[in-house]
Amino acid sequence: CLSKVKPLYTFSITIDDIPRPQPRHRHSQWGTYDPARDRKNVIRYLTNSQVPREAPFNGPISLSMTFGMPIPSSANKAEREHLKTTPTPHVKPGDIDNIQKTYLDTFNEILYKDDRQIFHVEAEKLYMEKPVVILDFKVYDPEVLTVRQNLVLDEETEQYKFL
Repeated sequence: CLSKVKPLYTFSITIDDIPRPQPRHRHSQWGTYDPARDRKNVIRYLTNSQVPREAPFNGPISLSMTFGMPIPSSANKAEREHLKTTPTPHVKPGDIDNIQKTYLDTFNEILYKDDRQIFHVEAEKLYMEKPVVILDFKVYDPEVLTVRQNLVLDEETEQYKFL
């Protein structure tokens, strides 16, 4: 369905960083503390030159996230070469949803007014020779994007499908 709609803006942001999950906020008698605050500020600083002039965007956003995880130092030479040349899923600790949250929260009010504008996310965690985070954004015109109008219930299968 999204392939039929042309986005208003398409841009990518690449961050040379080891993807890490967002730690939980800490609560105390003095208030709430975000332990990832300093890290988010560093990411914002490092990516400042990649932020489009038009940002922050108001419309719906589709986001593709690739998390390049470091190859373990315990991997032997053959394993390292295999992990460098073959896309291999990273299934070790560091839940992908918590890693996503780090970057979604980091760019609030910078790339978009609020992360609730993001209606479509694709994410993958792969071993890569150099740790990296690649974020591919597509910003749509809310007047043109009519995903819900194209979604119908198939009464035979009782599942939703796109027209």
